[in-house]
Amino acid sequence: MRAPTCHMYNNTTGKLGYNVTSRGRWRMGTFPPVQVEYKSSMKDYPYGITIPHLNKKIDLYDGLNKKKLERWVELYSNCHSGRFARLWFEALDEYMFAAYRKRDEAQALVEECFEKGWIDVKNRGTYPMGDVIAGKRV
Repeated sequence: MRAPTCHMYNNTTGKLGYNVTSRGRWRMGTFPPVQVEYKSSMKDYPYGITIPHLNKKIDLYDGLNKKKLERWVELYSNCHSGRFARLWFEALDEYMFAAYRKRDEAQALVEECFEKGWIDVKNRGTYPMGDVIAGKRV
């Protein structure tokens, strides 16, 4: 059964081994993509962080990420058609872009709530509802 080996396959050696960095384009969703236009404070990412490799957004279509995509397509083409593989990853990218757009919308809503004074963090306890939770017995 070849399917479980997809994520373990090393395109360079042709052997199984845990090398997700050779194809990991989305960095587990930790970096926002440059392909999304942000309206919230997400546009200011990385929020002043200057620690390499945390001080950037990712470009899914730059040279290194294009190379990683081709590695995925090559790997998937061992079991599926190249067209299916490419369409699969295009759909994944569109899903991730949509997820970041939704995250941006949610962030903008939270920021609006702060601006309008609907959220007040100054007068809340350290642990909201901590007294209620502490009174509960399990």
